[in-house]
Amino acid sequence: YQDMMVKTWTGAYNEGFDYWIYNKEARSYTKKGSLLGLVDAEFDPSAKTVTSYDKGRGMGDLCAKKVCGLDNGAYVLIEEVTQDSVQGKNDQYQRVTTLYKNGKILSTDTKYFTGGELEKDMNQ
Repeated sequence: YQDMMVKTWTGAYNEGFDYWIYNKEARSYTKKGSLLGLVDAEFDPSAKTVTSYDKGRGMGDLCAKKVCGLDNGAYVLIEEVTQDSVQGKNDQYQRVTTLYKNGKILSTDTKYFTGGELEKDMNQ
């Protein structure tokens, strides 16, 4: 059997999924917290990652991305990116990228953009 993604909801420009892992020894599917409530999820079999990309608005200027990868046989959060508007400042955005290893933060990087410079596609 293969792992499977189950669509749990549909919205205006996002879809929600839970990702179920097949356990060969137990002959059953299990779901883990890091793989629940994923948005517009994609599985990359070569990298063994599951990526969730949540648009806060249809144009994608407000968004969040989570990447879960295999670590010691379990899927865990390895990267998280949020892109949001800067409160109180018109046409300014910030993107925060956090990398994880063994459940601990390795690094955090923050970048600021104006609307004209805004990087809408976080999958680049």
